Amino acid sequence: ADPGNDVYPQAAQLAEVLTSPEVVGACTSLLGERYLLHPHRRAHESKPGRCDQYLHQDSYKGRGIFRSHRPHWMMGMYYPQATDLSMGPTEVVPGSQYYSGGDAKRFEPQLPQWCTTSLPLVCEKGTFVLMHYDLWHRALKNTSTKTRFMVKFIFARTTLPSPPLPSPGSAGLARPPLWHRLY
Repeated sequence: ADPGNDVYPQAAQLAEVLTSPEVVGACTSLLGERYLLHPHRRAHESKPGRCDQYLHQDSYKGRGIFRSHRPHWMMGMYYPQATDLSMGPTEVVPGSQYYSGGDAKRFEPQLPQWCTTSLPLVCEKGTFVLMHYDLWHRALKNTSTKTRFMVKFIFARTTLPSPPLPSPGSAGLARPPLWHRLY
């Protein structure tokens, strides 16, 4: 049975992963000190014989479309077992968080125009991947005899980042016009 959002309380070892210095440090540096673990989390399984998923971006259910170049939301994926290419790993498209919409069925031919290629997440047991929430991704086909598991978590920023540039007039530097649009 799929435990849905209850996967976290049902598997105590996941707390060790999410509170590890590596995960906390990465989330803090990308989302700020007061980031939160969103209550939605899910165990995904890829059974033998599963076909490729279409490339997609996860949705912001109940929030409309909220895409941003800044990482307001991050997706964490934990792999409790070693995952090779035959097991249907998650495939990500680096840099694709800057592109939204489009027809997912015809997405792959667009990759060369975006100067990127897809990357299958072949990994060791216990790997935790943290990625921009808007990154295009999919599960690849599982041609093995094993079921591949992955637990998805969502992290969110609770405060805006500090300005990356000195304040106007400080050391004679002024903020460029683009800064005002982004921050």
